[in-house]
Amino acid sequence: MSEENDNNLQLPAWEEIPSLKEMKAMKHDLSSNWLDYTLTYPEPRFLLEYAGVPFAPLGGIQAITGHQKNGKTFLMCQFMAAILSGGDTERMRANLPTLQLHQPTRESLNHEPVILYVDTEMEKLNTVKVVRRVQWLCNLDYNIPNERMKVLWLRAEESNKVRWEKTKQAIIETHPTAIFLDGIRDVIGDFNDNAESAVLIAECMKISTEMDCCFFNVLHENPGSDKMRGHLGTELSNKVTDTFVSIKDKKDGMVTFTVKQVDARGKDVDDWKFEITSDAGSLGVPRIITPADTKSDDINKIKEWITKGQQDIQWPATGVEIKEMLKKVSGVSFNDKLQANLKAAVNRRFLIEQPKDEWAKGQKFAKYYLNEQEILPF
Repeated sequence: MSEENDNNLQLPAWEEIPSLKEMKAMKHDLSSNWLDYTLTYPEPRFLLEYAGVPFAPLGGIQAITGHQKNGKTFLMCQFMAAILSGGDTERMRANLPTLQLHQPTRESLNHEPVILYVDTEMEKLNTVKVVRRVQWLCNLDYNIPNERMKVLWLRAEESNKVRWEKTKQAIIETHPTAIFLDGIRDVIGDFNDNAESAVLIAECMKISTEMDCCFFNVLHENPGSDKMRGHLGTELSNKVTDTFVSIKDKKDGMVTFTVKQVDARGKDVDDWKFEITSDAGSLGVPRIITPADTKSDDINKIKEWITKGQQDIQWPATGVEIKEMLKKVSGVSFNDKLQANLKAAVNRRFLIEQPKDEWAKGQKFAKYYLNEQEILPF
C-alpha cells in the first residue's frame, strides 16, 4: 500500500468488528501489564549529550534521516565516536567538543559501552571507511579489532528477511549498548506495507526495551519531502524517542551539514553544523564548526554550585531564588550569566520543572525541584 493511500484507509464494517462475547473469549494474561503507579520509577538514562543537553535514552529507538548524500553516515560516525571514546580523546575534543557520552550513564553502566554497527547497503571498502573514521577520532589502531565495536556486513545477503534475522542474532550475541542499523529499509520486504512495517518497528522497540540499549535506525527521506520513506518511515517517526536529520548546504564553494533534532522525548538539542576535513587524509572526518552556546558552560561547576547552595533555599524554588543562590555561591554578578547557568542546570536535568498540576493558586511561573539522581550529596 502506498504512503499516499494511508489517509484513505477504510474502517471495517460494523459486522466485521468482534462482538463483546468474542472479545471476552480472547483470554490474555494481564499480570505483567498492570502498572503499579504508586512506585517511583527511575528517570531515563541518556546515552549521549550535546552542549550539555542529554538525548538518546537507553531503551528507546532513534532515527537518523535526510536526503541521499546529505551526511547521514557522517552523523552516525559522530555518535559512534562519542560513545566509543567517551569524548575523552584529543581528536574528539578538537573535532566534536560538544558531543559526548553522557557521564552519569557512563558511571551507571557496569561495563564500557559496546557498539553494533550493521551495514546493509555499502561495499566493504566504504563500510571500512566508516569504521576508520570512528577509529581515527577515538585514537584507535586501524589494524587491531576493538571488542567494543562490532561490525556486521550484510550487503550480499540473499534477502531482506535474512538480513533482519542475522541482525537480531548479532544483537543477541553482542548485547550492545547502541545499535546502528544502516539502513532499516534493507531489512523489510515492503516499506509501504502497513502490517510489515508495524511488526518491524515493534520488534525494534522490544529489543531496545528488553536489552536496555539505544537502537539507531538510518532511513532516507522521500524525494522532495521531509518525511521518512514509506509507511515504514511513518511508523518509525511515531515511535522514536529522537529523530535527527542531516541537511547538506553548499555556499561559496564550501560544503557544510546542519544537524537538526526534529523529534525529542526529552529536552530539545540545539542544531549544529559540521564540515568534512582532510585531517585524516583522504578518509575525511567530520568536525563540528558551530560554537558551543551558553548551555555548554562548565557543567561540573554549575553542579558544584547547586550542590553547595542547595540548603540555602526552600525547594521547589523559583528561577529568581535559584539565580540568587547561584550568585551567592559562585560569585557571578551579572544576570545574563546567571540565566545561562540556570538554563544549563535545567537542560542538564540538575533541576526538574514543577508539573503544572502542582502550581499554587495564582502562581504565574514554574518552580524547580532538585533532581536527586543528579545532585549529591542530598
